[in-house]
Amino acid sequence: MGLDLPPSPRRLVFRRVVQQIRDDPLIRRAVRTILAWDGKPDDARQLTIAQAPGLRITPTFGPDTWAFPDAQRGWMFLAVEMLVPGYDAGDMMDLWWALERALYPPDGAARMAFQRDLREVGLPQGLAGAYTGLIEFSQPIADDSPSDQHQHAVGQLRIEMLLNLNTCGGSGPAPASARR
Repeated sequence: MGLDLPPSPRRLVFRRVVQQIRDDPLIRRAVRTILAWDGKPDDARQLTIAQAPGLRITPTFGPDTWAFPDAQRGWMFLAVEMLVPGYDAGDMMDLWWALERALYPPDGAARMAFQRDLREVGLPQGLAGAYTGLIEFSQPIADDSPSDQHQHAVGQLRIEMLLNLNTCGGSGPAPASARR
């Protein structure tokens, strides 16, 4: 059940990031479960060892500041929860690296296309999207108390957003200043 509202730039960028992660061949091969608040009941449940290796990606955001008279900039944060069986810290580091590679593909053309998608995902609705298309790994994963034959860690990504305010729900093109 969803609200009868047009999609926000944050929602569009979040869904594109999740798609990038889910479509990555290394992630698909190594990860059994990816939860990303799609509206399924499992999204709200704790990751279990039966779902491991597993990821849960949770969006939040911080304060915005003025970028232009008709647009604001602000950070969207993505908490990345990982559940990995066993006690080998290398497994957790390797999964984090696979996530980094999924979001910054080695193929330069694919990497540039993904960053462009993040910047332009809302342009058809006049909404803009990610300001630069770059994703920062702002909080590395950490699990200071592994237990029950698994490691359960949380890290954080952040994406700077550009939010057009002059669209009143998404009609009309974005201003030239939003098309960087």
